[in-house]
Amino acid sequence: MPKSAFWNVVRKALTVNPKTSTGMPDPRIYRQPSPSGRPKPMIPDDPWANDIAENPYYGRDLRRNYPRLAVYSQEEVAGLIAAKEGIQIESGKASLVKTGDGEDKVELTEILKNAKKELYSPSNLPPTPGIRKVLLASSQRED
Repeated sequence: MPKSAFWNVVRKALTVNPKTSTGMPDPRIYRQPSPSGRPKPMIPDDPWANDIAENPYYGRDLRRNYPRLAVYSQEEVAGLIAAKEGIQIESGKASLVKTGDGEDKVELTEILKNAKKELYSPSNLPPTPGIRKVLLASSQRED
């Protein structure tokens, strides 16, 4: 609100030091940004973990996230080896490379006999399960 000339004269007449301010700040200078012009506060989106529906604890529990056990039958292993080696096995009338539903079963021993090269060698070893190594303190070691 602009100061009127009349009240300016009254203020100067009644004050001890007319050059001092009234103490009221000019809102055009000191109210930046204006209260109505403030940006809306940022409301973060709820992360997926906060949703309790379809988010069970066992799915988030990394301490108990053990490796899953995979089980393969001998027919599946024989089909995988035959497909890798490109072996054509005569099983009755059909020539099989891959096993599946409704097809004749191929035996693993038959695949291993007809393999072109050894599956494993000293330079190409099969995968081994992880073994935990326990380091003993020097006081626990038997010398």
